[in-house]
Amino acid sequence: MKKTTYSLEFKKKLAKEAISAKNMSKVARRYEISVGLIYQWVEKSKKGIL
Repeated sequence: MKKTTYSLEFKKKLAKEAISAKNMSKVARRYEISVGLIYQWVEKSKKGIL
C-alpha cells in the first residue's frame, strides 16, 4: 500500500474546515481520509504547529 503525502496547505485547509464545521467525520468522508489523521492536523493547528 502506497503512503500518501499531503501538502502543508492541504492539511491546513482540512484542519480549518474541520474546526469550522465542528465535525471531523464529515470532512474525513468528503476527502476520503481517516478521521484520526484529520484529528491530528486539527490538534497541531490549535497548537500552532501546523
